[in-house]
Amino acid sequence: MGGGLQAVLQVIETETTYVKAALSEEQGAGETLAAFSDRIGGAILDAIDSEYPLRGVISNVTGEEIVLDIGSGVGAKTGMRFKVLLDGQGSEKKKLAYVGILNLTKILEYESLGSVEKAYAELRKGQRVIELREEKGT
Repeated sequence: MGGGLQAVLQVIETETTYVKAALSEEQGAGETLAAFSDRIGGAILDAIDSEYPLRGVISNVTGEEIVLDIGSGVGAKTGMRFKVLLDGQGSEKKKLAYVGILNLTKILEYESLGSVEKAYAELRKGQRVIELREEKGT
């Protein structure tokens, strides 16, 4: 190592003590401390984002329009898709059964509006949602 900085970090889930991500980065030759910090910060956010999809709850249903209790303040963005979970699911770390898919169409600071993409059952206030992500390897 030629006098540069090195950062070694682990992201540990406090409830289980599982290591969810491990990062090891070295400062590049000529890379400023600010650029190095930005690069590490981005890597940490990517690791957390991949392990913890956005979750919320349906706060209102009006016809085909669904209101979620999550907004721009927690990272919701137009076009994001969410699974509507079968009642009683959402806190376990297993494959989740779902009853519908929503597509976010308008984002406010504390809530989002979405349209129903698919519904296999009635969607109701109080149902949990989880960000729909493409399965790895597909």
